[in-house]
Amino acid sequence: MTGTFAFDESDATQGNLVGEIHSHPGGNTVPSVADWARVDAWSGWTGRNFRSYVIARDTSDPNSDFAIRVYDTTSDRDIDANGPEVNPEAAPCSS
Repeated sequence: MTGTFAFDESDATQGNLVGEIHSHPGGNTVPSVADWARVDAWSGWTGRNFRSYVIARDTSDPNSDFAIRVYDTTSDRDIDANGPEVNPEAAPCSS
């Protein structure tokens, strides 16, 4: 959950870009203002609902599991509203 990564967006097209996956090492499970700006920008560019997958865990519990939550342009943007958890295949765990 540390380090940096240089994105290679050279093969990204409006037809093949569907989402992003990133971590929040501080434990925040909801998107930041910058995360929402990317969701909106990429959704506008692709012409479809871009998804942001946030990986985080409860930092108050060092033994907690990491969870993957998904957000898109239809998600509640309340800072206390967790998006649905997804499984490792990026499908919603519940409806």
